[in-house]
Amino acid sequence: MSEPIYRTLVLGVVKHDYLPNAVAAHPRFQLVAVADDPDRPDWTHERNQLFADQHGIPYHQDVEAALTDCDLAVVSPEAERHCDLARRAARAGKHIVVDKPLSPTLAECDALVAAVTENQVKCLVWNRNFLPALVEARQALDSGAI
Repeated sequence: MSEPIYRTLVLGVVKHDYLPNAVAAHPRFQLVAVADDPDRPDWTHERNQLFADQHGIPYHQDVEAALTDCDLAVVSPEAERHCDLARRAARAGKHIVVDKPLSPTLAECDALVAAVTENQVKCLVWNRNFLPALVEARQALDSGAI
């Protein structure tokens, strides 16, 4: 029996794209769309559309509608919006991979934890500890090469 493929929605790709690109590179994840809110500034829509075009997937300006057709949400907008979009994904019953930092406020982090718990979804906060360059650097340090 083959392992499942997770249909993955990208929520906001405005600051950088390393997280959604890392998820896209994994064989068990299939990017299905990018989504963001319609009231975002034009430059955010341009960046989201560019990422969608690079991956051959649609860009939707309706987060809640896009959340109906995925298994997992990758949250990578501006840091101030991480918890809001992740919480909305949790309320839609979607598992979450969210970029760090979660939020500038503890209250938003607590609200995300509550939404994840209430909706019984999994939430992973992404960090860069296992980027290939960092793994290689750590190995070089550990071996004494550096």
